[in-house]
Amino acid sequence: MMFSYRLALILAVGALAVAQASAADLPRRTSAPVPYVTPPAFTWTGAYVGVHASYARQQFGKSFEDRDSIAAGLQLGGNYQMGSIVLGAELEGSHLGGQRAKDSTLTKTSVDQKWLFAAKGRVGAAFDRTLVYGTAGLAMMEIDAKDPVGLTGGDKWKVGYLVGAGVEHAFTNNLSLKVEYNYVAAAQDYKVGGNKAEATDHIVKAGLNYRF
Repeated sequence: MMFSYRLALILAVGALAVAQASAADLPRRTSAPVPYVTPPAFTWTGAYVGVHASYARQQFGKSFEDRDSIAAGLQLGGNYQMGSIVLGAELEGSHLGGQRAKDSTLTKTSVDQKWLFAAKGRVGAAFDRTLVYGTAGLAMMEIDAKDPVGLTGGDKWKVGYLVGAGVEHAFTNNLSLKVEYNYVAAAQDYKVGGNKAEATDHIVKAGLNYRF
């Protein structure tokens, strides 16, 4: 009787060992690998709106003093990217906060730049999130001329051109910062009293754009 119990115990232990060895040989069930999804490539294509602040060196011609100005304004535009080439268009408006420029004679005439509007095209090269571009377009400036004699004066709108270049970097998919230089020639040889004046600006601006 005791021998039968021992034999049954040995057989049970042996069966358990065989079962464990067989289970170890079976392939393990693993979860399916998570597929890698490539993030969409960054593109400059789309519309944007933004704000800017700028420093302007205002030049009024030989008869008047040059002035420094701090300006601020808004811009809106759009870009279209083809490979590494980016084409764009932009509308911009700035309020020019400079002081009046007085003439260097005894006539006491003076001029001031109030507003600057521009319609610009942009052509650039994209290096992923960094855009290097050139710009050119039409500029329209409001000039306030004062002549104590009364021969000329009042606000006048002058139309000219704008050229420049800049760098813009997108630090998120929607927000980008830009630094841009503009040369603006809005008027040449217009009369203010007995003097001739012009309106040419060298402008350096920093802007923030929100891209849709």
